[in-house]
Amino acid sequence: ISYADYYNAFKHYIEPALKGKMLEELKPIDIQAFLNTYLELGKNRTAKKLYQLLCQLFDYAVIDGLIVVSPMKKVTLPHYEQEHGVPFTREEEALLVKNFKDNPHIYRQAFVFMIYTGIRRAELASVEVEDGWVHIVTAKQRKGYKEKLRSLPIPPMLEEHMPYINLEEIKKLTPHILT
Repeated sequence: ISYADYYNAFKHYIEPALKGKMLEELKPIDIQAFLNTYLELGKNRTAKKLYQLLCQLFDYAVIDGLIVVSPMKKVTLPHYEQEHGVPFTREEEALLVKNFKDNPHIYRQAFVFMIYTGIRRAELASVEVEDGWVHIVTAKQRKGYKEKLRSLPIPPMLEEHMPYINLEEIKKLTPHILT
């Protein structure tokens, strides 16, 4: 997934902007101007992702002897703090559960299951429930490393809803669709 994400960023942003330029032609000021266009649009996250990708690309170019020094050494980005999600309030949780009870639609089933177990969208497909335990393959793993299994007891707040959750169906939902 990371590879596909970086490849798409390269194809969509970097390649069109730098097409036809040789590595040794690219100066820090050119790359800084390229990244500044995204910063000026308020796309700090995109600028940071492109900066990280360009750092790696130029580091490899140096290692491979294609250039002597990476122009990224002089490129800077302002500090950007990534925003993270916020948990539901008790009122929002109560509304979700009420709506789930009124109409246990497949998406509501998935969200109730995830909110009470704390699992990530990407982990839903690996869920197995056995003897009061939820077993999952964690989504926090690095490519090339073994999968890590995680187990947690079914919380009492989820236990009462389990008869209304079709586990096999919610496991088929993709993380993208849950977004």
